[in-house]
Amino acid sequence: MTLLLTLIAFAQAEPQNTETQTQEVTYIDFSDVELTAELVKPSVIFIPAERQPAKPDLLIPDVRQLFLDKEAAKHSRASK
Repeated sequence: MTLLLTLIAFAQAEPQNTETQTQEVTYIDFSDVELTAELVKPSVIFIPAERQPAKPDLLIPDVRQLFLDKEAAKHSRASK
């Protein structure tokens, strides 16, 4: 609670230096700027897929089978 009140006090605090600072404003005149553009049709390049097929990761089914075997063993012990 004290931490919350401290954070609120810091959030409401104002800076000690109350001198006003003037900001310089710079105006840029874009009237002399000319833009030219050209429309271009999108182009698509198809790259043939020459990838090797992925080899199956044999570790994942083995881990899954170990888990299933452990669960089956637990259930068979519990039913005896």
